[in-house]
Amino acid sequence: MRRYILPVLFSLLSTVAVAQEPERYPGLGDGDTTPGTPQLPQDLELSVAAGVAVQPDYMGASDYEVIFDPALKLEYKQRAFLVVNRQAMMTPYEGLGMKLLANQDFSLGVNVTHDMGREDDSDR
Repeated sequence: MRRYILPVLFSLLSTVAVAQEPERYPGLGDGDTTPGTPQLPQDLELSVAAGVAVQPDYMGASDYEVIFDPALKLEYKQRAFLVVNRQAMMTPYEGLGMKLLANQDFSLGVNVTHDMGREDDSDR
């Protein structure tokens, strides 16, 4: 009889442990409370991406170059923004700016960006 008490006791304890639901944390946008998760104010939205591409040095070249392609989108209260690499972030705007008028269909504002210009064209 004694040798059956411990297995029955362990099986009951394991059943209680399995019956409990795991602790759930809300998603990052919902105020994630997971320990160690960085907290951002809800007015601030940050997206970061990166990619690597391989392309010929110039059209028709047999030598290739590897390009690192970072992307960043930082928005404050859906008005002020900083966007690097708009194609990767899928936004119609790039640079540092502010939306003065905005709704779901359009936005009107100002932004400042830079043009890297042509690459070295001395070989042509």
